[in-house]
Amino acid sequence: MKKIEKYLWHAYRVSLRPILPATSPVLYHQIPVGIDRKSLDSFFPTYKQNYIDIPLYEDALVRAIKTNVRPGDHVTVIGGGYGVTLAFAAMAANPRGQVTCFEASASAIGFCRKTLRRNGVEEQVTFEHAIVSNSYNLYGKGHAETVVDPADLIDCDVLELDCEGAELNILRGLRIRPRAILVETHGVYGSSTAEVSDLLTQMGYSVTDLGPAEPRILEKCAEWDLNVLSATLPAS
Repeated sequence: MKKIEKYLWHAYRVSLRPILPATSPVLYHQIPVGIDRKSLDSFFPTYKQNYIDIPLYEDALVRAIKTNVRPGDHVTVIGGGYGVTLAFAAMAANPRGQVTCFEASASAIGFCRKTLRRNGVEEQVTFEHAIVSNSYNLYGKGHAETVVDPADLIDCDVLELDCEGAELNILRGLRIRPRAILVETHGVYGSSTAEVSDLLTQMGYSVTDLGPAEPRILEKCAEWDLNVLSATLPAS
């Protein structure tokens, strides 16, 4: 039965779903993202996870953004994903702030732009289709050929890293010292929570471990070492 259901889902997703009208946007962390529901999605409960709401999506990073980003801040985000943390960063930095996102995947940038547009903050976010560092596990389509040296990142108030294992390499090459650095660790890809925390401490930051990246995948977070660290410089 599972094989039949999987086959039907694949046939639906490839041939029928693309031509159906959208019914409503999917909500990640209570905001609309660049993914639409279609009228027949609910007939495939096992294979429609991409098209259901996720109330606490990227919860730890979102909490870190709300705590650390101030109105008027310049925020740099490395790894845009579906644009959820970008949207929250832009809203927190509003009205005078700016967000710059380095994203290696052209398809991910498309998702991000749609998410930002739906939340009214598209004008506040600038995209660089580029890879920062060369230690990356890339997702999506249309991978960038441009590689940016972490040493060349321009100054910002808050730096967010969610870049599938490149976190340690980026931090090691960093010359700037943002007021806050927010990191989703990826021990499974070589950037463990312990190593990232130790390095941030050596860089002069006070580090707070906010725990697993997302409540709905606690077992995966534990197995893969996916946690969020919030690091801040001492007040001058």
